[in-house]
Amino acid sequence: MNKYLVYSILSLSVILFVACGDEQESRQLQFDKNIVKPSPDFLDERDSNIYKTVQIGNQIWMAENLRYAPNGYSLDGAYTWGEAKIPASTIVPADADVAAIIREIANDPQYEGWPIKMPWGMESGVPQIESWLEAFERQMMKLKEIRDILKRFWPKFETVLTERLHYFSQIPEVRARVGRESFELAERTNGRYVARYGFLYSYQGALQAVPKGWRLPTDEDWLKLEKALGLSETEANNNTAWRGEGLATLLSVGGGSGFEAVKAGCNNYTHESGDSYTNLHKNWYFWTATHYYDKDSTQFAMVRMNSEFNDKVWRGPSRLATGYRPVLYSVRCVKDVQ
Repeated sequence: MNKYLVYSILSLSVILFVACGDEQESRQLQFDKNIVKPSPDFLDERDSNIYKTVQIGNQIWMAENLRYAPNGYSLDGAYTWGEAKIPASTIVPADADVAAIIREIANDPQYEGWPIKMPWGMESGVPQIESWLEAFERQMMKLKEIRDILKRFWPKFETVLTERLHYFSQIPEVRARVGRESFELAERTNGRYVARYGFLYSYQGALQAVPKGWRLPTDEDWLKLEKALGLSETEANNNTAWRGEGLATLLSVGGGSGFEAVKAGCNNYTHESGDSYTNLHKNWYFWTATHYYDKDSTQFAMVRMNSEFNDKVWRGPSRLATGYRPVLYSVRCVKDVQ
């Protein structure tokens, strides 16, 4: 090949490369920094957490991930990093709880004192039941012995007790205790994740955790945010796609938008153990409130995520559950400027 032809091809390649580089550079998002304005901190009166907020365009966003713990913690869809799902079968009452339920049933007026026939006539069984419970509290009787006696003299008592125990895991005080213990166990080994990254919520947990006056942002809320930061209408509406060169940086900590997204990771993989937490310090993931059913009735919600491998933001659907546990993402809350 003629050496001059080679040089011409090489020169043309360099020109095209530079031109492509300039075109790529021009795609970097540009936005009017005046749309980002300071906004007052928000005090969540439910737990006294204080959140930084930022006004972007005509929206006010929390500038921190939500860290509100509902009554049952993970039982109500709010997990810390590495926390295992609590199987319902493991939520069993302690003996003291069972004793308290027995006392409650014994004194329930609808059972009229659990009458028992004695040689001298009918008597209330409550005094006897109370005496056995007092013996249990003094460690002079085992709970199994009491239940065996109750079953022998009052078969219905055992039926009522079994029904009450079936709903034990739904008692608010029980849910609070079990959930808090699970949370604290995980927090002791994960470096106190929630203080920095907030909770990872199931979709239903996210909907229920939002404080009064705020909302879980819809897909449309996110589109408004992204377009305010310079994303074109065409690119913004791309679905199941990475969009906006530089958008992930703008939304991340120190990126200039004030949104300050932290790379909190998630739990979104199907795995038999159900504990597949992934991408901490690498990616962030956020629920939206926009929800739909697929043809096979599988439930999905639109989400946003970034990746350590590019500087764009992914918009697309996520399953709400993996089959072993709910999918877990971070939550940001939004409200409109009044």
